Order: sequence, then C-alpha cells, then structure tokens
Amino acid sequence: MLSYPVFTTHQTASSNLFSNPMQTCVTIIFVTSAAVCIHRCDSNCDTKANPSERLVLVTQCDNCPADTTYSWALKGGRHLDWAADTATGNTSRNLVVASDVFEAGGSYTFRVEVTSDAEPVATGFAEYFFSVNEPPAVGSCDVSPSSGVSTITAFDIWCEGFADEDAPLVYRLYVDDEGSDSSTYTLLHAGTNHQLPPQKLPPGLESRDFNITLEVRVSDSLGATSILRNLTVQVRPPTVEETEATLTSLNDTLDSLFAAGDNQAVLQLTNSLSGVLNNMDTANYSKDALSQARDGLVAALAQLPVQNLEGIDRLAGALGQVTSSEEQVSPDAQESAAQTALRMSSSLETLNKNDVGSKRLEETAGFLLKACVNILHASTTSATENRNVASETNQPPLSKNKNATTTTFTAIGKLNAAVLDRKVPDETPTNFTVGEFKMAVQKQRCDITASTQAQVFRTAGQSESFFVIPDMTSLLADSCKAGETVGIEHFKTPRNPYAFASTMDQVESEVTSLQFRRNGAPLHIRDLQTPVHVFTRQLTTASNLNEVTTETGTTAPFWKDAISVHSFNTTRQRSIHIAVTPLQPNETFRLYLRRGVPPTHDEFDDNTTLPLSADGDLFTLTLGETGNMTADSWTWFIAGSDVDDPAEHLFHLGVEHVHEEYHGENFTMNYTVRIFSSQCLYFNEALDEFRSDGCKPGALTTAVLSHCRCDHLTAFGSGFQFFVAPNSLNILAAFQGFTRLDENPVVVITISVVLGLYILAVIWARHKDKQDAKKVGAVVLPGDHKGSGCHLYQITVLTGSRSQSATSARVFLTIYGEAAESGPHALEDGDRTMFREGGVDTFFLPISRHLGSLRAVHVWHDNTGPCPSWFLDKIIVRD
Repeated sequence: MLSYPVFTTHQTASSNLFSNPMQTCVTIIFVTSAAVCIHRCDSNCDTKANPSERLVLVTQCDNCPADTTYSWALKGGRHLDWAADTATGNTSRNLVVASDVFEAGGSYTFRVEVTSDAEPVATGFAEYFFSVNEPPAVGSCDVSPSSGVSTITAFDIWCEGFADEDAPLVYRLYVDDEGSDSSTYTLLHAGTNHQLPPQKLPPGLESRDFNITLEVRVSDSLGATSILRNLTVQVRPPTVEETEATLTSLNDTLDSLFAAGDNQAVLQLTNSLSGVLNNMDTANYSKDALSQARDGLVAALAQLPVQNLEGIDRLAGALGQVTSSEEQVSPDAQESAAQTALRMSSSLETLNKNDVGSKRLEETAGFLLKACVNILHASTTSATENRNVASETNQPPLSKNKNATTTTFTAIGKLNAAVLDRKVPDETPTNFTVGEFKMAVQKQRCDITASTQAQVFRTAGQSESFFVIPDMTSLLADSCKAGETVGIEHFKTPRNPYAFASTMDQVESEVTSLQFRRNGAPLHIRDLQTPVHVFTRQLTTASNLNEVTTETGTTAPFWKDAISVHSFNTTRQRSIHIAVTPLQPNETFRLYLRRGVPPTHDEFDDNTTLPLSADGDLFTLTLGETGNMTADSWTWFIAGSDVDDPAEHLFHLGVEHVHEEYHGENFTMNYTVRIFSSQCLYFNEALDEFRSDGCKPGALTTAVLSHCRCDHLTAFGSGFQFFVAPNSLNILAAFQGFTRLDENPVVVITISVVLGLYILAVIWARHKDKQDAKKVGAVVLPGDHKGSGCHLYQITVLTGSRSQSATSARVFLTIYGEAAESGPHALEDGDRTMFREGGVDTFFLPISRHLGSLRAVHVWHDNTGPCPSWFLDKIIVRD
C-alpha cells in the first residue's frame, strides 16, 4: 500500500510511509494558514483489504479554517454510488465505505482534496492505494444423518473444497431458527477444522416439516468470507416422554458437562433444548417445570467464560434462545441473564478496534442486543403480573425485575460504547432492530454539534417517536469541546421496560430515550435553559378513534344569544387540547372555557377564536434541514397548570359561531369536537417512578402523538385521556305538545297502533334472533396452550357467494408474524356448520406471546367430506 501526498505551489509537506499498513499516514501542512491535515486509514487497513468489512479513511485537520472543504474521489474510472455505497458521502472529512462494495482481487485508489478558501487560498490532496483480498474458494458441506431428533441426535457436519492462501481458514456454523433474514441466525460453532464436532441442533417448525436451515461461513486469516447457504436438515422435536426425561436429568447433565470441561456441549444443549421449549405445546408441562429448566440453562451460561468474539457470539446466541419465551423466564433467571449480558458487553469494550472491524463487531452487538431485549421483555411481563404480590423476604416485590432491567440497560450502554468506538463523525447512524425495539447509535464532532441549527434524532427512517434539539450548544455546554467527538444513542419501544415502577400505568405511549456519551461514559444533561422537544407515539389509539372520541354539535342562532356547552373532567396538571372542526367551509368559531360552571359571554376563564391565525397564534418548530412542524389551526391548546393538584375538576366548553353579515337570522353551524388531554412523563431513576416535573406538554400534541418540552434527557413517555360527552336531550320539551291528550285523538290512536305493531315486530324479531344465534357469532379457539393467552387475534373468513362455494372439509390456519408464528389451528365450531355459501365466520385466537407485525397467513383444508372444494373469498386478521 502506498500513499502519495501532492501539494499546491509554495507549500511544504511531510509524509510518513511505514511497512505496517496500519500505521501508514500522510501529513499535509498548509504553511500559510498554520494548519496541519493528517490523512490515514483507520479500519480495514491490512495488506489486503477485507471485502466483507467496511473501509474507514479519516482526515484530522488541526487549526483548519472554518471554510475548509473536503472532496473524495475514486480514481481509475471506477464507479461508486456515494449515497448507497458509503456512510459519509464524498464531501465529509472522513470516508466510510460499506462492506461488499469492492471487487475481490481488485485494486483501488481514493483521493481526498482538502481546500481552504481563506486568503491566501490553500489546497492539498492525498491518495490511498490498496488491493482487495479474495475470499476462500467455495467448496461444499454435508450433514449426516439427514433427519434426527433435537437434544438426542448428534449430527456430523463436514466441509470440503474451501481453499485460500491466507490460512488458517475458520469455519463458522449458523442456524436460522426462524427462517426469515440473516438477523435471526445464531452462531453454533467456530473453529479451524473442516470436520465440525458433532452438533445437537434445535428443532424445526412443523409448518416447514421440521426442516431447519444451516449456513456455513468460511473466512481466511484476513477476514474475507465465503458463505454456503441453504444447507437443510430435518430435526424433529423429542416426544413428551423424551422431553420429560431431559428436563428431569437436566441439572445432573449440566454438572457432568462442566466436570468434563465440555463448554461446547453446554452451549449445544442450551440451544437445542431452548428450541424445543420455545416451540412445544406447553399444555403437557407445568409452568414451574419449564421455568426451572430455563433457570438451569441460564445459570449454566453464567458459568461459561468469554474468551473471544466468537465466544461472545455463541454465548449471546444461546442466551437469546433461552430467554425468548418471556413468560417462562423467572425474575431470578432475569437477574442472572442480565449479569451474563453485562459480562459480554464489558468484554466488547476491551476489544482492540484494530483487531475487530466495525461491521463484525456490530454483528456481535446484534446477537447480544437480542438477548438484552428478551430480558427486558421478560422483566416487563413478570413485573406486570406480580405488581401486587408481596415478597416472602419482605423486599420490594419487584426488586429482581428492577435489578434485571437496570443491569440490562448498563449492558446495552457498554455495547453502544463499543460500537461508538468504531464509528467516525459524519457517518450515518448504525440502526439495530429487535422486534419492535429500535435503537440508533451515531457519533458527531463537537464543532458540528455547536451549530445553532436544530437537530432531529430518530431511531430509523420516519419514526413517529423522535427528539428535536433546538440548541446543541446549550445542551452540551462544556461537555463537548472543539476537536472532540460525542456519541449519541437513541432507543424506542412500545413495551415499557420500566414496568417495575409504581406509576408505569400512567404511560400510554412508546417509551423513548436519548443519551449522549463522552469517552464511553454517559453525560448527565439537566436544567436546560432551552428545552428539548420529545415526541412519543400513543399506543391506545383505536382504529375507530374518530367514532369513539368525536362528538357532534350545533351552534345556536344569533338571535338566541346562547352558547352550546360540552362538559368533561380532567386534572389541572394535564394539558387540554380542543379540536373543533366546522362541517361548513370558511366559518369561524368562538370558544369559551370555564371550570365548575358553564361559561357565558361575560364570565369565562379563557377564550379563543378558531381557526388560529398563522401570523402569530400557531406554534411552529423548526426541524433543521427537514422542514417545520406547525400546530393545527383548528385545535385550541391550553397548557397544564404548574399547581400540584391531582384531583379531577369539571370543565365546560362553550362553542358559538362568529356571526357574519351573510348569515341569516336562523343560521346555525354544525361541527365536530374532540377533547383530549396529555401528560408528559419521564423515568426518574433515583425514585424508580415516572414523574412529570421538568416536562410540559406542547402545542404540537395530536390525538396520536404527544409533544413534550423538557429541560433534561432520560427515558420519556406520555399519558393520554380522551373525553366523550353525551349529546344533550331535553325530554320535557319533547312532550310539551302533549299537555292535553283529548285535543290530539288522531295522534294518540296513530301512536297506539304503531306501538302495538312495534311490539309484535319485536316479538317476531326476537324469535328470529334466537334462530340466527345458532348460525352466527364469534368462535373462541383453544389457543396455543402456552399461557393465559394475553394476545388476541380476530380472524374473519368470507366464503364466496357463487354456487358450490361452501366446503365440508376441516379448515386450518397458521398466522406468521415478524416475531413468531401461531402454529396450526383448526377453524371449527362443534355446534354449527361453518364456511357456508356467502358466509362470514369470525374467530378469536388467544396467543401467549405477541407475533409482532403480521406478515402472512397460511390457510388449508384436509379435503374431507362430500364437498371439500371451497371458494375462499377473503380472510382478515386483526391484532
């Protein structure tokens, strides 16, 4: 590898070329501006670059003028998509090229031009030349036997034909336990022998005929990797008797393996048995027996040493498997698993970044994060179930859940610190996704964060929960000085990880957190003069939100001098958001609010006119380069009181239209009104509860998104409350026309006849309803027998209306989600015939674990009965 510094006229330069490519750098000295610019390779700098890893080139410029610019180019006529193939673009100070961009065996030269427009103009450039390593020649792998039983059969796996001059080769065996994408692969073995040790594999899913997919990755000594995919083997689950025998002897088996020093066998047993437990029918076992088995496996993993990156991969993968059924992970196991995760993340921090590239480390971090999220979910589940259960040891009943959650977040923090150590400023964030838990990690230069432009932090894409920092200078203050960097980590999750908090029920939104780090340690940011803006997505919004929370009303004619009144209860601490929408265009409302008694034109606590004026009444928040957010002109925002008054008070809203000259004497205006309140909450780590001090609701709050203005950074959530006031009905006025019945005989006779016919119709309809009840109604399916069925799915099946669309066969269904699958379930009811012509059949399926976002539905029938053919028109599944 060679570097060639080239400089403009009358400039001097010094260059240092070393035989070790990791130390190679070029120094550019701008004499006229007293600036020194050093260009070097920071990652993937071996003699031959690893095509499977990112290439990182950095430029350090001391005392450079503020207008210094950088321009990167790839020489030799080669094409590079700077937006897709790099994480920095071609105008940043540093360059990060993604993995799998360079052609194996090729040679490349990058050139960076550094320019300062300050007088006198100074320009210099440096070039970085490198060749790309070729991965091992692809061979073949086989497994024997082709079919076996999990926890019992030892499968032999061997590979042949892989070759590379950069020996030794490392063979890594992965299993795809969910059959979706590479993020679900779990490392089972890593070693230099092409004949792998006998493996006990986890079972496959019944829907795939118990086939599992294995993947073999073969790497040379420089890290270039060849991948052999789609190696399949059938692994059936053991019988109930065989599983009971394994569970009964589990502790003795583990003791024997540890006595023999066979740590690899401990990991194999954990992966295979966890796979069995994760997919078994729990009806044949007690919850205590299953929890005790997981307790034993978690305790065994806690004894395994962490020696290298592959060891962390295997241990993290096994820990993720054994904690994946959250309802079976006891608080004791949660604490032990959290300590194991902390031990692994601490080891990640100590790894030399010259030995482990950023992509390789992030892959390991993904395995470890999956285990951490499983622990958080298990803590949330058990804390929610055991909130009111007193501990026999007189400790706080949820102390173990608290310890597990706190330790897990410490492990995640160290994991993020290791990732941040390999990131460079200007690089796009590294995003992690484990189910619905999303996290983003990035690094910025302090001179960039000092910009007065607002910055937006999202976990990924257009995430609805996000942060807006209007002034990074005041936020970081003296914590981040020019020339230094700061790490930023942000997560969001719809499942409250602080379920042990006594006030967790107040949180009805996603929980999101933003934290800054310097030198691996978190910065404690509080008492800000310029508040940060926190947006959290509400979770309790119903699909028919408008129907549930929207009330209709009509204003009174002008000559009545009256106000339409709506009433609701709320606390003074909560903000009030009143959205009034006219059903006629180009009209204006005047609103009045009063506590305790209805308002009048002269007596009210507050008033406003809608729509609000865009000239000054509407709050607008700048989102940096991405635009602005502006409050709704038809929503009246009333901030909550600072008075600590948790009691509810009755409020009255008065609505009238603004009379215009073109309105007639009896003009009225129809409108809809939606009234809701919000409360901003944050998790106070010292008090272990959600509190609202230091956070105030903002004007950008909507029915689905909470806006909070806070003077500190931590984990945030929000509470929502919707009000539905009944429409008024004056029964006395309706009967004023019937003060004397003898004056209205025709009306009385007519009403009597209609009432009699109505009663007869009701009797007939009731009779028919009893007959129809045998034909319609939702069917509650048995569920998966793994618990109480805390997640419910509604399945609606529509059979075609054409002739012979019905079926006599038994119909089955499996639901597939991003997190899990339901398993096969029979859609049937022993009391009635299902799937008739033109029929609509509804079922409710209770599932013990959430399946995540729904991906697909598999429907089939067993072809039985006289007319098994079936025209399925449509199937609808709702979570």
